[in-house]
Amino acid sequence: MENLGFSIIIPAYNEDKTIGKVLKEATKTTAKEIIVVNDGSTDNTFEIINSFCKRDKRIKHILIKINKGPGFARKIGVLESTQPLLVFFDADIKNVKKEMFEKLIDPVIKNEA
Repeated sequence: MENLGFSIIIPAYNEDKTIGKVLKEATKTTAKEIIVVNDGSTDNTFEIINSFCKRDKRIKHILIKINKGPGFARKIGVLESTQPLLVFFDADIKNVKKEMFEKLIDPVIKNEA
C-alpha cells in the first residue's frame, strides 16, 4: 500500500487558453501520471500538450481525432491509467494545492481501504 499512486485525468477540447495553466498545476502534484485526453481539438491544444510532454515524462497525451465529449474522454483516461486512484481535472481548473492529494491518499493507505 505504501507505493499507492494516483493518476490525474484531464479531458481537453479546444482548451488552448487554459490547458497550459492546468498542466502547470498538475505537474506540481505527486501524481504518478497525468493523462490528457485531447478530444478532437481544432485549436492549439495539441501543440501545448505536446510541449508539456517534453518537459514532464509523467504526462501522457492521448488524441481522439473526432470530438466525442468529456464523458468519453474521461473513460479513455480511466482505461489508460496504470494507477489505482484517479483524480479528474477539468481543463479550466484553478488553484490546485499539492497537499490536497496527500491528505486524501494518506487515510486510504493507513486504513488499507
